[in-house]
Amino acid sequence: ISPNTEVTVIATPDEYSDFVGWHIADSLVSTEHTYVHTVSCDVVLIAKFYSGEYINETFASNFGVFSTEETVGNYPWSIRYATAEATSYDSNTQTNNTATSWLISSPVDFTNETEAYVTFDYIIRYSESGKVANNHSLLISADYAGNAAEATWVDLPYNAVEGSDWVTFYNASVNIPAEFMGKADITFALRYTAVSKSSTWEVKNFKVSRGKVEVVEPEEISEYTVTGAIAAYTGV
Repeated sequence: ISPNTEVTVIATPDEYSDFVGWHIADSLVSTEHTYVHTVSCDVVLIAKFYSGEYINETFASNFGVFSTEETVGNYPWSIRYATAEATSYDSNTQTNNTATSWLISSPVDFTNETEAYVTFDYIIRYSESGKVANNHSLLISADYAGNAAEATWVDLPYNAVEGSDWVTFYNASVNIPAEFMGKADITFALRYTAVSKSSTWEVKNFKVSRGKVEVVEPEEISEYTVTGAIAAYTGV
């Protein structure tokens, strides 16, 4: 192409991404989808897009935007085997211990969103019989303010199943209820519960993204405070 030739380039984002701008190296040259560039030398024009991911944590080496909290017992989540792991089993004494342990995200701003979803990979083993879903919960809150016991949490049911080895990860994919769209300060939590038996729960690749996934819709979304949840599990 001869010098001073005008070249028109067009950026086309997909359904769930936003166009950020045209860049040459690290310099922004235009935020217009259709950009007319005058060629003066050999350059590489880069179209940059925002993917619509709000959270993307592998848990390979740290918790990232998540923090831990315990409302029953003292068995916090830890980073182990390149996952976030929760267990209240004491291998030294070979005892099961009562626990409720939380892994809680920093707040997400859904002000400009109409659809979003959560996905993560997990292994659950040695769960109390019939309590796989209840004891390994994905939750969401619009009023969490630093204390899990004082927040109102809504259950986001997923296909919680018990595995048979430490290699095979299952995937959970859940569409976020419409009531949380258009709002700021939305918090996610993974809540581990142990009453009569201490399971082990490993989680990796936790993502919150714009859009929608094809999943079996949950039959029921329950709402409760931590006090109510503890009473339901313990019969207190």
